[in-house]
Amino acid sequence: MAEAKDSRGDEGKAGEGKASETPTVDVTRIDITPVTAALTDPIELEVEYDVDGLLCEASWEIKFMVDSAHKRHVIVLGSTDVESTISGPASFYFSVPHVDVSDITPGTLTNCGLLTASLQASGQGVLDVNMVVVVTKEAGGLMARTIYSPLED
Repeated sequence: MAEAKDSRGDEGKAGEGKASETPTVDVTRIDITPVTAALTDPIELEVEYDVDGLLCEASWEIKFMVDSAHKRHVIVLGSTDVESTISGPASFYFSVPHVDVSDITPGTLTNCGLLTASLQASGQGVLDVNMVVVVTKEAGGLMARTIYSPLED
């Protein structure tokens, strides 16, 4: 079972922003643990971001996606609790104890994929944070992953 926790900053006023306008979200920090590991090992993800308005009924969904020539494989790893947030700094923490890729062939997995954190608010897509995942086959057949933050050069 995935663990997710959403903690919102307390700066700003609840009345700021209009619910009908989609506020700007600026991601300021991404912490991925571990960056390199076996493909099916646990993932911990912590993201800090700034919001310039009100996000109503917001949550983050975390997915692992890999494409083959004929099909896109999407594994939903979990999501954070639904919460509303006001202007200012916010963050979320997400963890999953195991990444189940048993339905995807090893040849398809040894490719580039994406770990995506998708922010939805009031039923609308607000932001996708895409982290490139490179999967390689190591000695002994172990499938290893490296996840790259889009904030790093």
